[in-house]
Amino acid sequence: MLVYIEIDATPKGEAPVWVRDAWIGCVFPARRGGTHMVYGVLSGAIAVEEGYAVATHTALEQLERRGCTGAAAWWRENLAPWALVGELVFSRECCREIGVPAEQERA
Repeated sequence: MLVYIEIDATPKGEAPVWVRDAWIGCVFPARRGGTHMVYGVLSGAIAVEEGYAVATHTALEQLERRGCTGAAAWWRENLAPWALVGELVFSRECCREIGVPAEQERA
């Protein structure tokens, strides 16, 4: 089931803080929270995370629309090619479910 989430705190992870901070305020459609296998973008370490899965292309487009082109570019340069067509997982601690954004209701 899809829900909308808003990132309201810096996500944890291996990206530099300025890249992770760029997510704050982003709103995405996401698969409802659950358990996901994730990997470290720099180390490749595998872990299990409770959170929301967002299509990578949707997340990066949102960064660009918000003017965070440097952060979007960092992800494109550092994600494995297969991850660019996959999903990013945001932990429950850094986001909250919200209603459907007004611009989505009009679409």
